[in-house]
Formats: sequence, C-alpha cells, structure tokens
Amino acid sequence: MPGVNVILTNAEGELFGAAADTDGFYVISRVPGGSYQLKASFIGFKDFEQAVVMVAGEIQSLNIELVVDDTTLGELVVEGARETAGVANITAGLQTIRPADISLVPSPDISADLVNYLTALPGVVSQGDRGGQLFIRGGEPTQNMVLLDGMQIFQPFHIVGFFSAFPSDIINTADVYAGGYGSKFGGRLSSVIDITARTGNKRRFVGAATLAPF
Repeated sequence: MPGVNVILTNAEGELFGAAADTDGFYVISRVPGGSYQLKASFIGFKDFEQAVVMVAGEIQSLNIELVVDDTTLGELVVEGARETAGVANITAGLQTIRPADISLVPSPDISADLVNYLTALPGVVSQGDRGGQLFIRGGEPTQNMVLLDGMQIFQPFHIVGFFSAFPSDIINTADVYAGGYGSKFGGRLSSVIDITARTGNKRRFVGAATLAPF
C-alpha cells in the first residue's frame, strides 16, 4: 500500500522512518542495533505496532498487514466568511447614476436633468417634450416603475415647464434596473428607476435657480 508511514522508535526517543512507495515497499537504512518499537500508520486503517530487535549490519524484512478501521467519525461542519474586499459587487442590469454623472450629458438648459441622462443609455428611447414617454428595452412607458424614496411616481416625465421632474439638485442616487430586478419591484416588465433624494440641510436654508427653454 503506497504512502504508509513506518517509524522505528528506541528507548531514547530517537526516530527512524520511511514511507512506502507505490508498490508498498519501504526501506529504513542506517538503523543502529538495539530494541525498537515499530509503528505503521495510514489514514482509514488501524495502527500496526510491534516490538523488534535490530542487529547492526544485518538486513531484516518485516511484512506489515494493516486492518481497515471501521470507526465512524462524527459530523464535521465547516463554516467560513467570504472575503469581499477588492471584489466588485456587480448586479446584472443595474446602473447607479449620481449627480456628477448627470452633469456630463449635454442638456438644452443650464440645469442637469435625469431624463437627459436616461435617454443617453443604450436601450432607452424618449418621445415627446422633455422625455414625456420613455421606452426602455422595447417595452411600453406604462411598464416602467419610477420610485422616489420608495414612493411610486406615476407619469414622472411629463412636466413641460421651467422645471424638470427630477433635477440633479435633489438626487442623491438613481438606480436604474434594465432587467434582473427583484420581486419587491413586481408589477413592471421593462425597468425600475429607484431614486433616492438628497438629505436636506437642517442647519440653514439653501436654494438653487435653474433656467430651461421648455
């Protein structure tokens, strides 16, 4: 049997050993004469132990037969925590938009607008003034769900005036799911636009002014 460990131990605690080769043969050389305790061990088999007397300058042979150990081990539970440091957390079909991203898209007015950014994404087509109708992934406008801080907004892109439905000043993040969204967004087939508004300034009043030709 290959891999069996064979060890000789004398009274002084000195060890001499070898491992069986692929044919089950083992050779322990340069062993001083004297009394030894021989031990052979292998996983899944009972240990073999026998007292032997070695004679200096003499070659001795000993055939060892191991018996299968029928001991049943207890349940082994392995637990671990996955390390996520340095690993990108990517959700299929999700794109997170921030105000800095919106400002990079050219707009007909001087204020950044979420709708202008959405129409620049692949698979998004707008129809009407100021993106009055959004067709995403070939679906109807009614198949899009728009949420603002968890509250559903109906027909959010129809405002034709001096103000956009979602100016970048009020947006913290906007998660656009073009597919693969969870069951909590049930009821829509094309997309989900989950918008989180910025937290207001509780210490002082601030304001902003924008101008649009619509």
